[in-house]
Amino acid sequence: MISYEDCVKSIKRALVTNQTCKEIFDYLTSPVTVNNLIVFSDAGLPAISGIASTLESRYSDNAEFPLSAHQNRRYVGKIVKCILAHYGYVPVTGGFDEVARLKKFTNTQHFKTSTVYAKSDADAPLKITIKTERNT
Repeated sequence: MISYEDCVKSIKRALVTNQTCKEIFDYLTSPVTVNNLIVFSDAGLPAISGIASTLESRYSDNAEFPLSAHQNRRYVGKIVKCILAHYGYVPVTGGFDEVARLKKFTNTQHFKTSTVYAKSDADAPLKITIKTERNT
């Protein structure tokens, strides 16, 4: 699995003890959220398009790690990059610093841009598997 400590200490060591950042990481690494990040990436859209409004509604004005602060949104973006790398996704090259504006449907107040990712040819250590099963 993806280690919170390994991911955030490469971003900013002080984040390792930030409980709200850890909660955000746990949300971002949940299978449903990872699948969401991958689906939007595969569609050529910014990875956080499907989750940005949820993040904002939960953590916008959090005292410990407010997403209303630009730097904290950048940290979230770097965490997403770390997570998607484990699934074989890398930032697309070119464009405006490899980011794109979020579309209006995202209905976000603070997040305005996000990195667009694409599946690389390299083998990924993790994968998402979706299956349908009958209810019993």
